Amino acid sequence: MKAQRLRASEESDEQVMDKAMAFYEADLEEGGCKKAKEEERSGKGKGKGSSSTMDEIDKLREVQAKSKEDHIEVLERHQQIAAAKKESARLNHLAAQEKKEAKLLEKEGKMHDKESKLLETYKSLLTFDTSQMSEDLRAEHMIAVKTMRERIFATRAS
Repeated sequence: MKAQRLRASEESDEQVMDKAMAFYEADLEEGGCKKAKEEERSGKGKGKGSSSTMDEIDKLREVQAKSKEDHIEVLERHQQIAAAKKESARLNHLAAQEKKEAKLLEKEGKMHDKESKLLETYKSLLTFDTSQMSEDLRAEHMIAVKTMRERIFATRAS
């Protein structure tokens, strides 16, 4: 087809279609039908020159429509993939936040356990009967109670 042979490398199917229609209309204005009939009578023509051109134009239109449908389908798939990637990133971010919060809660739980044990030990030292202890042992006991008290109440104050 004439339009296909003259196609520039950057031309789209739609531009080639427009060119083909222009050639067809120009042939009609110049008596393309008379020329085809004369060629047909003389045996030189293809027989159905204008109908074969129309067939080619119809085929080009079909190919162009199919190409457009395929392009739209590809774009839709790209949108679906982009949406899935965005959702995956959002879920990964949420999972990372939850993991961070869980570690923080675990750390707080361990701190609480440690403080509870320290407080229990302090209480047992306070209630311990020191009357039977030697003077040196009683002094050490008092230092231990005082140190624990400072540690417990200094931690709570801050």
